[in-house]
Amino acid sequence: MTTTSVRSVPWLVEQLEDPFTMFPVEDVADTLFQAVDETEARKAEHTDPWWGVNRKFWSVEQEHYHEKIGLLIGAMFVLGQAAITQTVSILNELSKHPQAQGVIPSKKTSKLIAHAASEAKTSLSKIVIINAVSNYFKHVYEWPEQWDVATTSGTQAETISIVLQLGMRPEKGPADNLLHAADCLGLHRSDPRALARCIQEWREGWARMLYASFMLMDPFTASPPS
Repeated sequence: MTTTSVRSVPWLVEQLEDPFTMFPVEDVADTLFQAVDETEARKAEHTDPWWGVNRKFWSVEQEHYHEKIGLLIGAMFVLGQAAITQTVSILNELSKHPQAQGVIPSKKTSKLIAHAASEAKTSLSKIVIINAVSNYFKHVYEWPEQWDVATTSGTQAETISIVLQLGMRPEKGPADNLLHAADCLGLHRSDPRALARCIQEWREGWARMLYASFMLMDPFTASPPS
């Protein structure tokens, strides 16, 4: 039996590029990064002027604040993954329509690669990276100690391979790995919305293509169906 979507195609495609979907995500990202800044300030207050910032001389308080920063950064990636998952759900609904055959790939990873910007050093899709880093944050304690891909399978093996390519390492703590991932994607205090913007641009890329595929008026280009 063929499954059909209960949602109309125009409505679904409009949801893909609707900026109001991402505005709350951007606001939450701002809030989280404000908390990162405040935690960095608390951490600096506990830095011993005699020993400086050498990690082996950190106090318990410094380690505590560092781990808190890692949790906040991890929360940003999970927030991004939620927006990605919602987008994939829209694409899955659209794929139920005949016009989507051969246009929307069936595999999730292929959806995350298409129309996504690439990370400069690895050429990996930034959307793939956000999804993988979020999985790392949530599931790393289920992984083999040395992240041996050969002993894993499925999503776990794929995620380990991606984060290793990005430069994350098993000998580093979660906070250090998450800060490294954030740096690779340009997520800094000067640009706390980097992940949200990346996701929105990916969503808009899909929308541009689908307006044409479904022969819908594209409100961005004002192009009529051809």
